[in-house]
Amino acid sequence: MSTGVFGYPESEAASVALRTVADWLEAHPGRFDRIVFVVFGQDDELAYRRALGAGARP
Repeated sequence: MSTGVFGYPESEAASVALRTVADWLEAHPGRFDRIVFVVFGQDDELAYRRALGAGARP
């Protein structure tokens, strides 16, 4: 999902990505030990942190 020039909202993109991965992992238990989300910028990182309930980094 392009949150850059195409303007998809960061918070919605984070929620969709996290929900999609969580749903897949639930349907395929034990397939992965770790999932890494790589984001482009600070706004994207903050959106993921908020979606995960982690808040902003100090």
